[in-house]
Amino acid sequence: MSFIRRIIKTGWQSFKRNALVSSAAILILFVTISLITGILLFNALSAKVIGAIKDRVSIGVYFLTNAPENDILALKGKLATLPQVTSIEYVSRTEALKRFRLTHQKDEVINQALDQLGGQNPLPASLTIKADDPKNYPEIVAYIEKSPYVHMINEVDFGKRQKAIENISRISDNISHAAFMGIIIMAVISFLVSFNTLRLAIHSDRHKISVMRLVGASNNFVRGPFIVQGIIYGCVGAFLSFSFWVIGLKLFNSSIEAYFTGLGPVALDQYYISHWMWFLGVTIFCGVSIGVISSVIAVSKHLEV
Repeated sequence: MSFIRRIIKTGWQSFKRNALVSSAAILILFVTISLITGILLFNALSAKVIGAIKDRVSIGVYFLTNAPENDILALKGKLATLPQVTSIEYVSRTEALKRFRLTHQKDEVINQALDQLGGQNPLPASLTIKADDPKNYPEIVAYIEKSPYVHMINEVDFGKRQKAIENISRISDNISHAAFMGIIIMAVISFLVSFNTLRLAIHSDRHKISVMRLVGASNNFVRGPFIVQGIIYGCVGAFLSFSFWVIGLKLFNSSIEAYFTGLGPVALDQYYISHWMWFLGVTIFCGVSIGVISSVIAVSKHLEV
């Protein structure tokens, strides 16, 4: 225990003594961890936005005007049993006409045309279907086309929306891949930058290391204080980064919300705070890992301990 206490004490004293170098190392780790956290938040934001867009995607099944309501409801019930289907809305002919009139209540031409029909309803009943994933719509359409109720269907508008659905799926996949690659690239760049910064910090103590070796200090005792410094750098950088994002998201969340108007509340600040333990753990892990690994390699390779 006394050996560990001496290492911790020596590391802490070196950290305080080299205030300028320590500040530079902490600054680099702060920027590094903040960028990694930013990528993680971007990934969460993109998933939320893509999810909101996917939730707006649906296909419509339009029936012949003489299609029996019982048969339409029977098809609705069968579709509801499919695991790919998340929701189905049935719009009767009466409801369709009511919504149509409400939408075009200020259009005199359309209202006059409807009045000239003498109370007849030209609009069909329909089903609006939402799937758990846009990629599953072709399977749902295939099920409908093979059902015994296909004869009473006038149109399934999947063909009109297929291109948009495919684009959404492709964009979703591309964003996920880009976020993953971004995390990998930032981790590599972060390690290289932090490694060189910590190497310079260790280089400033090269005479101290030489003296320690001359008096017979073991490799572990020489490495120990620098590992402690790396842990301190990582922890301080992590807490600064965590605080930076808490304050930053609180200040700029309204701007983020305004940018994504129409997609529902983004609430990225609430997401960060509700997952604060996970984000804090990730930042500390990243900071300490980079600090310790960089310290060990710098001492072993560059100072030939």
